[in-house]
Amino acid sequence: MNGNFWTRSKLSFVAMEAIRTTQIGTTLLGVAVLAHLTASVFSTGFYHPDEHFHILEFLGARLGWSNEVDLPWEWPLQIRPALPLAWAALIAQALKLVNALDPFLLAWLLRLSAAMLGLAASLSLYRCVERDFPNSRLIWLWTCLLWVLPIVHARFIVDNLASSLFVLGVTRLLAADRTTIGGLLMATALVLRPHMLPMVAGFLGWWLFQDRARLRKIMPIGVAGLVVLAAEVTAGKWLYGTWTFSSWNYLQAILSGRMDDFGSVPWWGYLQIMMDDVLPPFNVLFIAAVAFFAIRYPKHWVTWSVLPFLLVHVFISMKHLRFLFPLAIFLPVLLVSLDHARMKLANKLLVGLSVMVLLGVVFLPLDRSPGLFRFVNERFPDGLTLYTLGWNPYERVGLPMNFYNKVVVNVQIVSSPGDLQVGEYYLFHRRYRIPERFQDQRCEVLYSSLPNWIGRFDFNGWLSRAEIWRVYRCRKP
Repeated sequence: MNGNFWTRSKLSFVAMEAIRTTQIGTTLLGVAVLAHLTASVFSTGFYHPDEHFHILEFLGARLGWSNEVDLPWEWPLQIRPALPLAWAALIAQALKLVNALDPFLLAWLLRLSAAMLGLAASLSLYRCVERDFPNSRLIWLWTCLLWVLPIVHARFIVDNLASSLFVLGVTRLLAADRTTIGGLLMATALVLRPHMLPMVAGFLGWWLFQDRARLRKIMPIGVAGLVVLAAEVTAGKWLYGTWTFSSWNYLQAILSGRMDDFGSVPWWGYLQIMMDDVLPPFNVLFIAAVAFFAIRYPKHWVTWSVLPFLLVHVFISMKHLRFLFPLAIFLPVLLVSLDHARMKLANKLLVGLSVMVLLGVVFLPLDRSPGLFRFVNERFPDGLTLYTLGWNPYERVGLPMNFYNKVVVNVQIVSSPGDLQVGEYYLFHRRYRIPERFQDQRCEVLYSSLPNWIGRFDFNGWLSRAEIWRVYRCRKP
């Protein structure tokens, strides 16, 4: 399993090319590329507000679209890495040069770059490990068809970017023995997400344990780390206006107890989170894959990377599913541990189920706000007063969302038509049907996050329970 990696690289390349030249292999690769492209287009919004406020709103502050006073508490503490924002600013500058700078186009290009980076890392990971396991075809199937990967990869967040860079760095070290490039990529991953330290340390421990002679190669990796540190400090000067190092600031925030404000979850909390937030039966499947892989392949570098990362996060009191996103890219490899004679039919069924889920989730937005903001920007360039029923769509976690909003929108929260002193007004509601108290207001739908024909398929009254954003133009009788 741990032979000469240069030889393995040549053999792996031949095997990879053989798969690509087959009709099925080419089709699967095409599906993976198409799924990532589709997710980058349709998977708008964010999985967690941090994805929006720590990237887009920070970027908007530098582009003049957001106000620094409206940014979250992380901004004055300067604890978020600047390198992803520097990359985003380069894309924004390129768009500006061709007079095409638009917040929606910019957000899509960020998702696209993250998705393509993730896909490249996934393919590189397969190329690196496919000769380590007897059934590499199953790894290839999961790499191309696992529904989780396009959705996670399309997120321009440090958790996802760091894991992709880590995998690319590892594969450069193992497949081509390119120490400097591998060191640069892994150091960047660590700067983007300090929580990657257990994963990086676990892999380097395995790497050195396999060959003590590699100790002499630590120096180029250390130098690469210093180069990345200098790049982050320089980018931090551009972003925050002062010389600073985000990772050090983040450590200080932890030591000062600033993170204690977000509550505490017991060590077994991730089991509950997986059961609540991940689609069954894949939640159980993913948990079992991690456990069985560690048991069956305790000496593999994937185990040495994944297990320390997971164990440290288990004992960190603050827990959220997105903190486990760096593990998603390893799932195709971890799932090979469930390849058993008694599981062959089950694996085929699970891959088929994943394809069915994939066909749906790549078209679903994670958040509906970008669609609403685009509609308002295009339909009301001079601004409008938008009345809402108890909730402001232009805010999240108490913070204004300025990045997409290019017109003046005066949001007024109302509860009944009696609160309105105008004859014609625009009403926002988060349900498919307007409340009964407004049904005599002669309201027509101007915008809906789902098409109107979806009402023909209201089986078991699911539309009344679904969150469907709508804007009405209403007139008092």
